[in-house]
Amino acid sequence: SLFLSVLLGLQPVLTDIFVPAMPAIHQEFAAASLMIQATMFGAMVAFGLGQLFWGALSDRLGRRPVLLWGLSLFVVSGLAGALALSIEALLLSRMVQGAALGASVVCARAMVRDLYETGEGAQVLARGLSGLGVIAIISPLLGGVLMDVMGWRANIVAIAIAGLIGLVMVWR
Repeated sequence: SLFLSVLLGLQPVLTDIFVPAMPAIHQEFAAASLMIQATMFGAMVAFGLGQLFWGALSDRLGRRPVLLWGLSLFVVSGLAGALALSIEALLLSRMVQGAALGASVVCARAMVRDLYETGEGAQVLARGLSGLGVIAIISPLLGGVLMDVMGWRANIVAIAIAGLIGLVMVWR
């Protein structure tokens, strides 16, 4: 249940920890508001499209290898975003991270389907989604504190660390 919550909870982590950093990113890069908004929009579009790719790949190669690759890409692209020197580089890293997130969500749901009958699977998924709800509540608060104390790059690193936690859980 914790495992499922972490894998599903990366989606609100990607978005909700990032939102408090957007004004500071806008200020640092002196970028157009549209470009700042694109860092969120691009991540979400890539997330949606990434699910199509990762879902088919996980059916062919298995859930664990796809999770390991997807979560690794999530972490690396997050670290790249934290080091970004331009809004374009940040946008690219966010899009890659969004696409990589698709592996986590698709595989988490597919594993529930693979391992449980319909009724039991619904209960397991409900528990996992409860954990996701807790993560969704905590993420913007954490993002605001990180932004105030350490600056916007800490928010991006925190997103990558959340992915690393998922990666370690899958690895073990």
